[in-house]
Amino acid sequence: MKKFKLSAMLLFAAMIMFSACGGGGGGGSDDPGDSDSKAFIYFVFKDPNISGFINDNDKTITVDVPADTNIKSLVAIFTTSGKKVFVNDIEQISGKTSNNFSNQVVYTIEAENGTKQDYLITVIGDLKVKPSNVTLYTGCEYEFNARSSINLLNIQNVIWEVNDTSIAKIDSNGILIPLKAGTVRVNATSKTGVKAESECAISTDSITTDFTLSSGTISKYIGSKTNIAIPHKISGVEITAIGDKAFFDCQTLESIEIPTGVTTIGASSFFRCIKLKSIVIPPSVTTIMSSAFNICKDIECIKLSSGLTTIQDNAFGDCEKLIEIDIPPTVTTIGQAAFMKCVNLESIEIPSSISSIPYNLFDSCIKLKNVKLNTGLTYIGICAFNNCYSIESISIPSTIKIIDENVFNSCTSFKNLKISAEVPPTAHNFLSFLTCPALLRIEVPNSSLSTYQNTIDWKDYKSIIVGF
Repeated sequence: MKKFKLSAMLLFAAMIMFSACGGGGGGGSDDPGDSDSKAFIYFVFKDPNISGFINDNDKTITVDVPADTNIKSLVAIFTTSGKKVFVNDIEQISGKTSNNFSNQVVYTIEAENGTKQDYLITVIGDLKVKPSNVTLYTGCEYEFNARSSINLLNIQNVIWEVNDTSIAKIDSNGILIPLKAGTVRVNATSKTGVKAESECAISTDSITTDFTLSSGTISKYIGSKTNIAIPHKISGVEITAIGDKAFFDCQTLESIEIPTGVTTIGASSFFRCIKLKSIVIPPSVTTIMSSAFNICKDIECIKLSSGLTTIQDNAFGDCEKLIEIDIPPTVTTIGQAAFMKCVNLESIEIPSSISSIPYNLFDSCIKLKNVKLNTGLTYIGICAFNNCYSIESISIPSTIKIIDENVFNSCTSFKNLKISAEVPPTAHNFLSFLTCPALLRIEVPNSSLSTYQNTIDWKDYKSIIVGF
């Protein structure tokens, strides 16, 4: 009996040692707290049911979806070797959490040991090669991009080819050099096998027949073409700016390609280009100056890239057909009336990088209904949402300090205002029952209910101030 007990004890001790040494698995520990693994094993969208192409070398996932997919609310089903997955610090639940894929989305996998790995997720629809149907000039270099039609994202890691290398040559980054007069077809193949091509004419005329130039700046467009590609380089000089009024009142211009390298789009540079339909701003651009795209009445889509920091006064004012625009989180300054009279704009999100909404920012955006203001906002300027007839409710973050005069003037559908600030912000006649006849309720933190109801700037609304 003693011998049996001793044998059992030795067996139990051996099992403990076996477990502590990793079970013979090459010396590693099976303790999940020590695991460094953090990779995607499987990634597929729930609807449409399409799998992503996982590239573990680049830490990217690319998903090709039909062109009619609603990419603003896609739910991913995924499996990883890690413990948790996050997007912008929000934990992701496989098969449940939705995200907006209008831009690339970073998924972060957290391993059991707390280390993290980012994966860049890109959703693409049909590919289009840009520029297309433009005239290219010898003596210049041009940047070509494979662009997703569904969200206007430029796709990376593309294989580039031309049909005739005696007419033009193109490198692995899509930089094309015209060699002689003729017509060139440019072919792009994505890493998932999607193909697209464009066709362009090559001219041996001097580019100065179309442009006035000044040391890296496009000073003036003097041509009359409907589709234009600004060169990446002219005679070896990189183009870094589009000058003030460069394309002012070019009423035949329908499309333009701006190359990476341009950092500034000048004041009134595309003012009253009434046939311009869309614009993609490359990530090198940091500043869009005043009235740059003012009164571009046909423009429906504007793609702003991360890297942009400043949007000046009236930059996109009177863009009558603009329905939506995504302001990247790199933007810190927006000027007065930047989106004034964008009468078809329906939704907007102000990123947390912006602390101040200036005067008349969305004045007379009569279809604007969905507004998201993020933590970090401290000031809302005079008449910021004046004549926004479609707004029914809005939530103002806890960081707000000042709400200026007539912010919600003539918001005739406005019913509910929610303010998360514990300390009542200074409010200068920011709304009235006369011009906001539908106003029913102002929600404030329960802990501050009495303070709001008895503060001089808020006591006129005492009867409709409630706690949450």
